[in-house]
Amino acid sequence: MLSAATRAVFFVSDSTGITAETLGNALLANFPAAHFDRHTIPFVGTVTPVSTVAAALQSATTPEAAPIVFATVKDAGIRAVIAGSAAVGIHPRAGDQSAPQSAVDTPPPQ
Repeated sequence: MLSAATRAVFFVSDSTGITAETLGNALLANFPAAHFDRHTIPFVGTVTPVSTVAAALQSATTPEAAPIVFATVKDAGIRAVIAGSAAVGIHPRAGDQSAPQSAVDTPPPQ
């Protein structure tokens, strides 16, 4: 487990981000020894360009840990941009049931 390092976590939404934050924080609470640097990016695809999300995920990726993304986005194209990053994604609207434990323990792809 990456308990010593701080892991970047993004809550990405095509709306306010409240659902992504609520779900994500509830899951992250199961890992009290882990340290998380939380970022909320709301209104993706309308106010916030998808390129902003991709750049944020890229800059948060480190050799030790890929960022974790909790995304509540309807648009498959936006989800594809997130999936194309090194981030570990949890997308409840896409039917993704990724195990939170593996998300916390997974280093970025080499």
